[in-house]
Amino acid sequence: MDFGDEGEARSAFLTAGAISAVRGRLMQAGSAACIDCDTAIPPARRAALPSATRCVDCQERHERGL
Repeated sequence: MDFGDEGEARSAFLTAGAISAVRGRLMQAGSAACIDCDTAIPPARRAALPSATRCVDCQERHERGL
């Protein structure tokens, strides 16, 4: 492997790590809209569970496997 390939491999590795970190932060931040039905997640739910990505109804369906 020459230095160019090694540099490209390191750059790809660092980019993948950065993307993974951003995805993790986004998942922790939750969402303003439900990922299933796209309705707004109520502020009270977001305050109680900042990482929420589903509204209560969709989360219940998800947990029941429906």
